[in-house]
Amino acid sequence: MEAEPREVGNIRGMLKRASVLTALIGLICAAAIRPTHAADQVVYQFAALRGGVDQCQWFDDNLNDRTEGALVRQADALYNRVALPPAAPVNVTQTATASSGATLLGFTVGGTTLCAGSDAIRPTPAPSPSS
Repeated sequence: MEAEPREVGNIRGMLKRASVLTALIGLICAAAIRPTHAADQVVYQFAALRGGVDQCQWFDDNLNDRTEGALVRQADALYNRVALPPAAPVNVTQTATASSGATLLGFTVGGTTLCAGSDAIRPTPAPSPSS
């Protein structure tokens, strides 16, 4: 039997190293882009406003403002709201308090920044009936 030329052996070795390197890069990329598990989820069907928690804070604080500019901004916020499906995973990124004392949360759902009252994500437990 005739021995392989040296170049063929080198090419095979390079191809093996390249395929191992490609597989390793694929594993690293898969680990880097794996979805993270959210700590919270939507509790019930709820409409959230688009934007950060400051959008909800402004909306709640100016709910009774009837100036033209405020009405336009309120209508825009309501028109562009998003229905949150129950059990959708969310990542809470912001918290704030409206002047009424309501707790507001800013969060992401599917890469979209939204805001809502905290009861949509973290409901306040109902008080137990006293005996």
